[in-house]
Amino acid sequence: MVLQSTATIFPLGRGEMPIRDFLMALIRDEFSGPLIFELTSQETRESLDVIKRVVPEAFD
Repeated sequence: MVLQSTATIFPLGRGEMPIRDFLMALIRDEFSGPLIFELTSQETRESLDVIKRVVPEAFD
């Protein structure tokens, strides 16, 4: 049996996830582990651009 997800995956900034709140919580908690997103190369670039614009503190 193969189970299929009905979830739609978007690069950051195209979905409903509160990006700034999520990443600021990680910064506040001093999270230092990896974040893993299953994205294409183009979606990864788009997501990084969104993070740089919405949460510049993430790159300090």
